[in-house]
Amino acid sequence: MYVDKIISLANAEEDYREKKSDYMLDDKYANAGKNNYTKYARDLWSKWTNVLNGNKQATAWCAVYVLWLFLTIYDSADKALKVLHLPTKSTAAGVPYFYDYMKKAGLITSKPSAGDIIFLNGCKHVGIVKYIKDGKVFTSEGNSNNMVRTVAYKLGDSHIY
Repeated sequence: MYVDKIISLANAEEDYREKKSDYMLDDKYANAGKNNYTKYARDLWSKWTNVLNGNKQATAWCAVYVLWLFLTIYDSADKALKVLHLPTKSTAAGVPYFYDYMKKAGLITSKPSAGDIIFLNGCKHVGIVKYIKDGKVFTSEGNSNNMVRTVAYKLGDSHIY
């Protein structure tokens, strides 16, 4: 049930552009820029204050996007943190730290499935698996070319960590 909801929410976020400032964060296209301002970081800092160890506005935001998806679907920091095996005030906005939490919880697998968190590019980037088709894994990634977009990788691609 939650997998479908996360993928549906990720699809709804497609084409969201990062912003050059904290202006018009909720509009997908307005104020587009390359300064890493997003509604995702704003919400993680203002709505779910016990999730991260600090405000992540104006920083790389791929992990923030993934966390935002889970927190929005579960609508509870406690539930989302439990599912993600994250402590409160975590460092999970940093992809290597996020990976370490997942690894410590025994959640790392070499066979991705829809709804899984996927680590990419030497554990420097993260997204959500939307689906697998014809030997490819399709992901929803935040901060991919400064936006939320779907990216496809061949299963076994060296980009998949």
